[in-house]
Amino acid sequence: MARIPAEQRGPGRGRDDVRLLVSRGTRQVSLHAFRELPGLLRAGDVLVVNTSTTLAAAVDARLGREDLVVHFSTRGDDGRWAVELRAPAGGGTTRPHAGGPAGAVVELPDGGRLVLEEPLAAGADRLWWARPHPAPYGVPALLRAYGRVVDGLLTGLHEPGASHLLMLEAVAGRAAVRLGYAEAMARLCLWHEFGDIHLLLKDENRNHSHC
Repeated sequence: MARIPAEQRGPGRGRDDVRLLVSRGTRQVSLHAFRELPGLLRAGDVLVVNTSTTLAAAVDARLGREDLVVHFSTRGDDGRWAVELRAPAGGGTTRPHAGGPAGAVVELPDGGRLVLEEPLAAGADRLWWARPHPAPYGVPALLRAYGRVVDGLLTGLHEPGASHLLMLEAVAGRAAVRLGYAEAMARLCLWHEFGDIHLLLKDENRNHSHC
């Protein structure tokens, strides 16, 4: 476990001195310095940097006459979903968009709707609890049909068995995550926010049409 940032582990060290574990599907795992990241990506790659609980999927939507993008996060026990509303910013990018107000209806593909109910945290407007309609509207099927496809996910390393790994498995698959974490343990990688980094990429020997 990493207890202090990399720049505090010795003279001349910086945050990019952490190690970067790279998993390419279930075929290859390699260890690099984080500063090598640009050379590990290809032109046109779409990379998700995991800084929140947002899933690696986004769906086009509308709120009134406004075009939006909805990021889906956690599904609550009551059937609601935590969502983040984003506004298109050109070039395939988005910018933050305040959620709400309560009762606002977000239109989704195939006739689905999201009714915004309340913020996840009092006083915050980024993440909202929203209820899909008509019930039971299939959000997982919606994400499979309309969600953005990504080429990789960049995230920190967490101890094996942490619930965080379930999110990684949803993106990269259980076999790829387990292979990567076996290598991380063998190479004594460091966990948590001050630790090493994990880059999960598509298997280059599969999905050739996306290369």
